[in-house]
Amino acid sequence: MSIRIANGRVYYKGQFIESTVHIDNGLITSIGREFEKDHEETFDARGYLVLPGLIDVHSHLRDGALSYKEDFRSGTQSAIAGGFTTVLDMPNSVPPVNSVKRLVDRIKVAEDRGIFCDVGFYATPSAPEIVEGLVHAGAIGIKAYMAKTIEGTSYSTFDEISSLINACASSEIICSVHAEDPQHLTEFNGMTAKEHWSAHPPRAEIEAIKKIIHAAISSKGAVHVAHISTSQGLELVERAKALGVNITCEGTPHHSMLTTERIDGNENRYIVEPPIRSQSDTVSIRRGIKSGLISILATDHAPHSIEEKGGVHPPPGFPGFETAFAVFMKMVYEGDLSLETVVTGFSEAPSMRFGLGKTGKIEEGYEANITIFDPRKDWTVRSEDFLSKAKYSPFEGFRFKGKVYATFIRGRLGYLDENILDPPLGRVIKRNKIGV
Repeated sequence: MSIRIANGRVYYKGQFIESTVHIDNGLITSIGREFEKDHEETFDARGYLVLPGLIDVHSHLRDGALSYKEDFRSGTQSAIAGGFTTVLDMPNSVPPVNSVKRLVDRIKVAEDRGIFCDVGFYATPSAPEIVEGLVHAGAIGIKAYMAKTIEGTSYSTFDEISSLINACASSEIICSVHAEDPQHLTEFNGMTAKEHWSAHPPRAEIEAIKKIIHAAISSKGAVHVAHISTSQGLELVERAKALGVNITCEGTPHHSMLTTERIDGNENRYIVEPPIRSQSDTVSIRRGIKSGLISILATDHAPHSIEEKGGVHPPPGFPGFETAFAVFMKMVYEGDLSLETVVTGFSEAPSMRFGLGKTGKIEEGYEANITIFDPRKDWTVRSEDFLSKAKYSPFEGFRFKGKVYATFIRGRLGYLDENILDPPLGRVIKRNKIGV
């Protein structure tokens, strides 16, 4: 299949140019008007931004016993509606992905279900010794949850997290960490957002990041701090990078925009881990993104049923695929971030760090995963319209300018003008090489 995406503003080698992207058999063959061929179909992108397919390194697609929250079909449909062509799925499913068998089984379920974008899978090993087996079975990354025990396995102490990062270094795979030290967390029977903020103080993240950095120094492994939320935690990452530690971190839409001062602390929909922080922390996260210290942007798409979210024990998290890019684009329009920073944070940077091969760029020889963005479209967030099963949002009622218009998966349209197109075009992806 040959197609040209014509007349758009193409993000090419760090800048936007008026050009045409030529695609053949799922790959980008050239960029430039002079190479137009008669046998190509044409997609007119006039007035649109033509972006590398967005990549999300932090999502929870649920399925299995949690299919009522989300399943692979609904989750990946939601993803392509948000412009994401590749998402990486976290392993805290039910059952958790903590063994080779469970990883293989989860991959098969995804393939059988039909996925609408490409999906890679993390695993949380039941012991550091099985990291190598998980890599061979197809794990895209290893995930450590410092704040909780998963089926009896804990990675909360320095010795535990150090052992895991050492094993990851030996297998040349990145270790992504949810950085909250359980020694500094408090649990309540029932919890409002405000109580949750108190139960998950900044110190929990700060102390956890200290352990991660020390473990990375001793192992020389590659580590990634998920959803960083505090100014002090970010300072620690900055110092570590200056010392040559192989560490990166990601920023989320909610930690970049929402603040405790500006939202209702009684509303369960705002509960997330780590929690939404103060204005000063949010400003620091934005500055970190702007400076490049936070090189990767991620949604932390974490859907639950609306009944659960409104209950006595509201679980942390909310859907993010369909609002994430618009949230960051709002920061672009307000002058806080550059468009180039946002595009790179959702494409080239995650692809390079997680070893995703020929993705994340619009260049010759790369996979034709492409997101078409309409910068003129005004819209209001109404969660009842989400393709995700999770019909609530911390951005409910927000007005945004700019919306994803189309999503191409290897040169084929998977989403167009608010419509999902069949058949599902996604495939399961595996690690190409150690991230940089």
